[in-house]
Amino acid sequence: MLNNDIKLDTQRQERKGYCEAIYCKCKTNEQLIHIFQKFKNNKQNAIGTKANLKQFEALKKRFKNIEYNKTAQIITLIQNKTKKIGEIAICTGGAGDIPIAEEASAVAEFYGSNVKKYYDIGIAGIHRLFENIENIKKQMS
Repeated sequence: MLNNDIKLDTQRQERKGYCEAIYCKCKTNEQLIHIFQKFKNNKQNAIGTKANLKQFEALKKRFKNIEYNKTAQIITLIQNKTKKIGEIAICTGGAGDIPIAEEASAVAEFYGSNVKKYYDIGIAGIHRLFENIENIKKQMS
């Protein structure tokens, strides 16, 4: 796929109130540079999912506001501050779920949610859930 073949929805921000997420796993560094440059030129934030460290390093050479969450495999380019609203509780049963929970957390924060994390609270014993239940209940009300 050539850069000219990449069709970005740069009007989604205006239509829906949030930008398109970019699935990085199957893209070359050149394609990602092209995509992130389009968002930068449009003065929009950009988020890339399932990104690896090499992709981030290639983008970091071109964009100074870019960040990488290694556990979540998320790349973000923030040009406009997002107003935070609401609150989401992200809970995991075991430590093995943390990478997916971190991805969910990073995406939720990028799109404007406040996030509280409760990790490793249930698989080995129900007492872990009970230790956090009052805080989780607060998130739901």
